[in-house]
Amino acid sequence: MCNKPISIFLAADSTVQNYDVNEKNQGGWGEFLQSYFNEEVQVCNHAIGGRSSKTFIEEGRLLGILKEIEPGDYLFIQMGHNDSTISKPERYTEPFKTYKQYLKMYIEGAKEYQA
Repeated sequence: MCNKPISIFLAADSTVQNYDVNEKNQGGWGEFLQSYFNEEVQVCNHAIGGRSSKTFIEEGRLLGILKEIEPGDYLFIQMGHNDSTISKPERYTEPFKTYKQYLKMYIEGAKEYQA
């Protein structure tokens, strides 16, 4: 029997994303997380800059993670600062209302797949 590595899925913004070689003057923490684990853990970085909890879902990025996630895996979520931009209504969420509702969608999705 082959042991499948545990996957850690990252749903986040620019502070976590991987950057191209042309952009190596910056780096998100998700880009370096794998170096802290052995082959029994696999980091799947789905983070992308400029996303809020709302736009990440609306663009289908959470759905993409949920298509891959399996029992025993983990979903790490880092959202917040892009959600607070009132001047960008496409990504803005109300702190005590819609922000909480969007985060709940991530949590419920992971739980549904026993992650």
